[in-house]
Amino acid sequence: MDFSWSGRTRVTDSVNCAVQNNIATFLQQVEASPLARPREAFAQPAPAQPGRPFKTAS
Repeated sequence: MDFSWSGRTRVTDSVNCAVQNNIATFLQQVEASPLARPREAFAQPAPAQPGRPFKTAS
């Protein structure tokens, strides 16, 4: 058995495992972020305040 082949296999497996862990961490961060709201929450307009025709950023 060629040892370089088994070493290359271990490197490939290690990289695959690291990438899967990075993807899992990224997805957990996305799910926990405030941007992970349902799309319906974005579709509802903000109520206008009396005397102000548009809601402005404060």
